[in-house]
Amino acid sequence: MPLPEQAFDELDAGLVEAFLRAHPAWLAEHPELYRILAPPKRMHGDPLADHMAAMLHAERAHAAEMAAHANGVLAAGRAAAGLAQRVQSVVLALIDTNHPAECITGEFPGILAIDNAGLCAEAWLPGTRTLAAGTIA
Repeated sequence: MPLPEQAFDELDAGLVEAFLRAHPAWLAEHPELYRILAPPKRMHGDPLADHMAAMLHAERAHAAEMAAHANGVLAAGRAAAGLAQRVQSVVLALIDTNHPAECITGEFPGILAIDNAGLCAEAWLPGTRTLAAGTIA
């Protein structure tokens, strides 16, 4: 749970150091914190190189996650654009036909890339599936 901002001003750096000395694995067990820490300089030797490597690993993992998310958003956008074009095509096919039920059952599946399509009506019409009166309302 995040501390209020004024609590950070009152926090003693010695307490933080004592906590980390008493729990040396704590930071490694909370790698999400590496993204907000300032990286150490390599001039301090090998122990800090591991710390910097962990920070780089955390940032690379975050970058990969963001790239995957962006790819998902782009794929969804492409799929939506493709669906919109297919819907436009079925509307045009429906406008152009003299037999809506035949158009729906014969042309819609190919255009929409679905297994089948049907037209339902509350009254019997050739080529439709009859529904009970009041179903649509």
